[in-house]
Amino acid sequence: LPPWLPHPPGRTMDEEGPSVSGDQLLQAKGQALISHLKTLAEELTHIEQTDDHGFLQSCAEALGDNKLLRHRDSDVKLLTACCLSDVLRIYAPNTPFAQERLKVVFELFVSQLRGIVDANGPSFARYFYLLERLAMVKSFVLMIDLKCDDLVRQLFEVIFESTSVSHSIRVENHMIDILVTTLEELDVIPQPLLDAILENLVQPSKVEKRAAYALARSILQRCIAELQKPLHQFLQGCLPSSSSTIIESDLRDEWPVLIVELTTISKDYVSYLLPQLTEVIAMEDEQTRLKGVSLLAQLFTESFSVALEFPPLLPAFVAKFTDISVPVRLAMIGHGVHLIQKQSAIAEQLLAALKDRIMDPEEKVRAAVVKSVCDACADEISVFGSLLYDIGHRIRDKRPTARTTARTSLCTLFCRHLTAELSASVNAASAPYGLEWLPQKLLQCYGAESGDLESRLELETLLQTKLLPTDESMRLRAICIMHRDLDQRQRKALLSLLRVKRNTQQQMARWIQLQRALKEKGSDAAVAKAEQARLVKAMCEMQPDAVRAKEVWDQIGASKDQRVIKDLMLLSSQSTPYAELCTVREDFRRRMSQRLQPPYMPLVSAIAARPAMLFLCSAGAVTVLQKVAESLQQPSAVDIEGELKLLVDMTQAFPELLSNAGGKLAEALQAAHTAGDGYARAAQQLLQVVHAVSPSLAHESPGVRKQIVSMLCQKCCSKDAALGRTAAQCLTTQLLVPSLRARTFEMLLIKLRPALTGRAGKQQHCALSVLAALAKRMPSALGPEKEELLREVKGTVTQSAASGAIQEPQLKARCESQCLALKVLANEMIGSSSADESISDGAVAVLDGPLIEHEDRTVARAKDLVNLCAKLIEVNGELGAAAVATSEDRAQLRFAAACALMKMARIPSLKVDALLGPRRWHRIGSCLQDSESIEVRALMAKKLYTELMRPFLANKRDLKLGAPTAFVQARKLGLPPHYCIFFALSAVDPEKAHIHNARNLLTACVKRWHQAAEQFKEPRLMPESQLPWLVHLFAHHPNFGEEDESDPLLTNTQKYLDFYIAVVLGQAAQFDLLRTAVNMIKRALDRSSEDGREVHVVADVAREIIAFRGRSSKYSQKVVPSIDLPPSLFYRQREKPPCQDVDMLPHGFKLLDCIGKTSNASLGGILVKRASPGRKQNSTPRRLKHKCVPSPVRMGKGKARRGVGVLIDEDDDSEEEEEEENEDEDENEEEDDEGDGEGEDKDGSDAGGEGGSAGEEESEVEEAAPRSRKGAAKQRLLIQQKNKGKGGSSSQSSGGTNKRRKVSNPSENLNPHEERRSTRHTLRT
Repeated sequence: LPPWLPHPPGRTMDEEGPSVSGDQLLQAKGQALISHLKTLAEELTHIEQTDDHGFLQSCAEALGDNKLLRHRDSDVKLLTACCLSDVLRIYAPNTPFAQERLKVVFELFVSQLRGIVDANGPSFARYFYLLERLAMVKSFVLMIDLKCDDLVRQLFEVIFESTSVSHSIRVENHMIDILVTTLEELDVIPQPLLDAILENLVQPSKVEKRAAYALARSILQRCIAELQKPLHQFLQGCLPSSSSTIIESDLRDEWPVLIVELTTISKDYVSYLLPQLTEVIAMEDEQTRLKGVSLLAQLFTESFSVALEFPPLLPAFVAKFTDISVPVRLAMIGHGVHLIQKQSAIAEQLLAALKDRIMDPEEKVRAAVVKSVCDACADEISVFGSLLYDIGHRIRDKRPTARTTARTSLCTLFCRHLTAELSASVNAASAPYGLEWLPQKLLQCYGAESGDLESRLELETLLQTKLLPTDESMRLRAICIMHRDLDQRQRKALLSLLRVKRNTQQQMARWIQLQRALKEKGSDAAVAKAEQARLVKAMCEMQPDAVRAKEVWDQIGASKDQRVIKDLMLLSSQSTPYAELCTVREDFRRRMSQRLQPPYMPLVSAIAARPAMLFLCSAGAVTVLQKVAESLQQPSAVDIEGELKLLVDMTQAFPELLSNAGGKLAEALQAAHTAGDGYARAAQQLLQVVHAVSPSLAHESPGVRKQIVSMLCQKCCSKDAALGRTAAQCLTTQLLVPSLRARTFEMLLIKLRPALTGRAGKQQHCALSVLAALAKRMPSALGPEKEELLREVKGTVTQSAASGAIQEPQLKARCESQCLALKVLANEMIGSSSADESISDGAVAVLDGPLIEHEDRTVARAKDLVNLCAKLIEVNGELGAAAVATSEDRAQLRFAAACALMKMARIPSLKVDALLGPRRWHRIGSCLQDSESIEVRALMAKKLYTELMRPFLANKRDLKLGAPTAFVQARKLGLPPHYCIFFALSAVDPEKAHIHNARNLLTACVKRWHQAAEQFKEPRLMPESQLPWLVHLFAHHPNFGEEDESDPLLTNTQKYLDFYIAVVLGQAAQFDLLRTAVNMIKRALDRSSEDGREVHVVADVAREIIAFRGRSSKYSQKVVPSIDLPPSLFYRQREKPPCQDVDMLPHGFKLLDCIGKTSNASLGGILVKRASPGRKQNSTPRRLKHKCVPSPVRMGKGKARRGVGVLIDEDDDSEEEEEEENEDEDENEEEDDEGDGEGEDKDGSDAGGEGGSAGEEESEVEEAAPRSRKGAAKQRLLIQQKNKGKGGSSSQSSGGTNKRRKVSNPSENLNPHEERRSTRHTLRT
C-alpha cells in the first residue's frame, strides 16, 4: 500500500462501505474536501472487486460529478483520479458511469498522468499509484470501446512526454503495459496514433527525449504483430519508387530514418521494404538516390546482417560509386570510408570501388576520396594502406584542387605518423609504413614540373613546412630518415630545390646590401637602383604571380621598419636555427600584413620561406657530422647512410654549412679510414663532402688541412679505385694551397709509379684512376715527366700478353687496366687542350652561344691517340692483353675506346671528326650493335646520351666550387648534335628493352637540341639538319652491301632511318627541312664512294619514309632555313658539279608495315604504299615523279626543284605544283596497281626487256597527266619534250651489277597489247 494510505485497524470495508458518502463529497469544500477524498482513497484501496456495488453507488456518482472531475485544485483532481481508478477496479468489468461521463473520467486520467514526469515531486507517490492502478486493471481498454481515437492518441502523447530517464524500471514497465494493452485491443491502428509512436524515433526527439525514444522502441519490440501491417502500409506509401496509396503524415519525409530504426528493432517490419531500396537508389531524381544510398549506408553500419539477409542490396549500393551524379558519388565516398572502418567484412569490395574513384573524371570526387581516406588514416593506416599509394598519384593531378588536396592531406598524415613514431622511440629509423614513398613522389613531382611555378612553390612549401615535424630535435632525425630512402633522381630534384634556395639567398643578400646603399644616397644610387630592380625582377620571375610579387617587393623596399630588413637578413642566413626561423617568418608576415591586403599574404609567405634554411642550418649540419664521426669511431649497427647522403647533398648546394667544422670532418675521415673496408662507402661520401666544402677548408688551420691532405694521399695509394679517384679530385681543389701543390703531387706520383709499372690488379687500377682524375682536372699535376708517364700508360694498352699462359683473373685485370689507361690518355688530352686554349665562357657550351670552330694546336698530339682508339674498334678490341681475353673483355675495351673518342670529340680544338674521317667515325657507334655484350650496348647508349646532353644538364653547368677553372669550363662541353644519329643503330637490337631505352634517350636529345636551335637561331643544331650524317652512316654500314644485294626491301635500312625520323617528326619537326636535306643529298656526291650510289639509295629510302610519315602535315608555313651538307661527307658544288636527282630504289621495294605506326609491332609485314616493278636487277634509276615536289615554301633563287619527271625551275607555276602535291596520295595507290600489272606481262617479258621498260615509261606518262585544265597545255608540252629527249638516250652504267634502263619513246618496241595501251593513254592525255 502507498505510505500515505495506512491500513485502518478493526474495520472491514466490504461490509460497512466507505465512511465518506457522496453527499459529503459534493458538499465539502477546500481542505475538508481534500480530507474526505484522502479518506475515501484510503478506504477504496482495501475494497476487493465484487459484484455488489450498492455501497459504492453514491460515492461513484459523486466522483463522476463535474464538481470533482473539473475541479480547479490539482490535489482534488489527483485524489479524484486515484479514487476513480479504484472504483473502476471494483466495478470491473462493468462501469458505474455512462459513456459520456466515462469519457470525462478518462480525460481526467490522461491529464493526471502528466504528473508522473517529476520523479522528485511531493505528489509523485500518488501519481505512481494512479499509473499502477490503471496499468493493473487495464482501464484504458474501456476507452477503446468508446471510440475515442483522439483521446487514445492523447494518452500516447502524454505518456511519451511524461517519461523520463530518472524513472525507475517499475514506472517504465507500467507505461509500456498501458500502451501495449491499448495497441493490442485496437482493431485498426490509425495513422495519428502511429505517428505518435514513430515521432519519437526521429530527430529531434531521438536526441532530446532519450527516454521517449527508448519507450517507443520497447513498444515496437512488443507489438510486432499489431504494428507490422500498418507500418508496412505507411512506409510503402512513403517510398519514392512505390505506387501504393499515399498516407498523409507529417513523418512521410522521415522514411529513411524510420526504416533504419525499425530494422534495428526487428527486420520483420521491413522485410518487404528493404528489397525495394534497389529501385529507390536507381531512380532518376538525384535527391532520392542520395537518401537511398545514405539509408543503405546506415543499415550496413548498424547491422551487417542486412547485407547477408538481403543479398541484392550490397551490389546495388557499391554500384552507386559510379553514379552519373557528382553529389551521389561524393556521398558514396563518405559512406564507403565510414563503412570500411565499421564493417571489415565488406571492406574489400568498398576498397576496390574507392580505388576506381581515385581516377574519377570529376575533380571534386578525386579530392573527396583523398581527403576522406587521409582523414580516416589519422590514427591507423593499415585499413587503407592499399589505397594510399594510389592516392599518391594524385599529387600530380592536372586539376589544382585535387592536386593541392592530395599533397596537403598526405603531407599532414605523414607528419602526424612520423612524429608519433619518433616520440615513441628514440631509435626510430624508418618512415611511417604505407607512406614511406611520399617524400620520393613529392621530389619526383618537383623535378618533373619545372615549368609550373605555382606547383613547384606549393611543393617547396609542403616539403619544408608540412611534411616534417616542427620540433627541432625530431625534425633533424626526420630529415635524415626521409633522405635515406631517396634514389639518385629524387636527390637531383632535392638538389635543384636547394640550388633555387641558394640563388634566392644570394639575390636577397645583394638586395639588402643595395637597399642600405640607397638609403645612404651615394653617388652611384642610380646604378644601385637599376641593379636592385634587376634582382627584384629575377626573384619575381620565380613566383607564380610575378606582378603581385613585384608589388610586394615594392612595399618591402618602401618600408621604413628596420625590423623588416633584419628579418630578411635572418631568413637568408644559413646559420639561423629552425626555431628562430619560424619566429622570424611569423614576425615578417605580421609586419607586412599591416601594409598589404590578405590576397598578397601567400606571396609574402613564399618570399619568406624560399631562402630560409628550413631543412638544415649550420648547427644542424654540424650535429649530423658529429653523429657520423661518433658512429664511425664506435662501429655499431646504427645506419648512418641517410646522414651521409644528406651531408653530401646539402654541402653541394651550401658549402658554407661546414665552414667551421674542418676538425670534425677530419675526425670523421680518420674514423672511416680506421674502420676498414667495410666503411668504404662512408669514406667515399665523406670525400664528396670534402670536395664540396673545399673553398671553406682552404681557410682552416694548417694542421687540419695537413691531416685531411694526408688521408687523401693515402686513399690515392689504396686499392679502391673509386676512393682513389674521389681523393684525387679533392686534391685538385682549393684545399691544397699553391705553395704545397707541386711538392704534394710529386710525392704522390713517386708512390704511384710502382703500381703503374707493376702487376695488374686493384693497386694498379686505383693508380690509373687517380691519374685519370689528375690529368683531366689539373694536367700540370703530372709533373715535368708527363710525356714519359703517358708513354708508360699507353704501353699498358698496347703491351701484348706474355707467351706463357695467364690465369683468367690476371688477364681480366689487365684488360681493365687497358680501359683505365685509355681513360687516362683521353682525360689528359681534354685537360691539356682546355688549359692551353683558355676557353672563354662564350665558346664553352652550345647553350652559351653559337658554334665556334677553334684553331687546333693539339692535333698532332691527339692524332696518335685517335688512331689508337680507332684501331681498337676496327680490330674488335684484339690488341694487347685483350687479344687473348674473353669476348666480354674485348667488348669492354672497344667501349672504352669509343668513350675516349667521344670525350675528345667534345673539345672543338681537337677536331676528332676530321682526324678520324667518315669511315672511322662511323665505327664509333658500333658499340651500340656489339654482338658480344648486351651490357656494352646499354652502357654505350647511356654514355652517348650523357655526352650529348652535357650542355643542358644542371649538374654539369653548375660551378664545381674549388675545382680548377679550365676543368669547370670544359665539363660543360658536349658532343656535336650529329652524334645523336648513332641512336638509330639500336633499331635492330634483339632486346626490346634496349630499343625502347634508345628511343627515349633520342627523344630527350632531340627535344633539347630543338630548343637550343630555336634559342640561338642556329639551324645547324636542329636534329633535322643531321639527316645527311644519318644517311651517310647507313649507306656505309658494314651490312648495307649484303642487304642491297639480297633484300629489295632494305629492311634494316628502313628500320634505322624510321627510328630516327619518327622521333624527329614526333617533336614538331620541320618537314620541309627534312625533305630539303634529302634533296640536297640526292644531288650531292659522296666523298667516301666513287659513284655515290649507296648514299643515293639510302636517301631515296629516307625520302619515302619522310613523305609517308609526314603525309598529314607536309607543308609548313615556316621558311626553310639555309643549311649546307657536311663538307667532310660530301663534295661541295665548286669541287664537283651536282648530279641529277634520279630514283635509285631497288625493284620490288616497299615500305615496311611498321613505318608510320607508333606501336612496336612486328616489322616483317609490307604496306602497299610505294612499289617498283619486280626486276632481277637490284636498282634502276628512273626519273622522279611529281609526288616528290617540295613544299611551296621558297628557298631562294637558283635552287632547282623537281617536277613531273623533269627538273623544273623556281619560276614555274606554283599553283600547278600545289595541285600535283594534293593529288599525291591518290597517285600512290594508282602506282601500286600499275606496278603489279607491269611486273609480269603475258608474253613473259618481265625481267629486263624493253617491254618492261616501255610499260614503266607508260606508267610515268600516265601519272604525269594533270587532272586540272589549267595545267593541261603546259603538261602536254612537258611530255612531248620528255619523249623527244628520251628517243636518243642510251644506257648508262650505275656501277656493279646494277644497270640503267634504256630510256626510249613509249611507242617503240612494244608488243601489240602494250602499243594499244600506250595509244589509248596518249589520246586520253
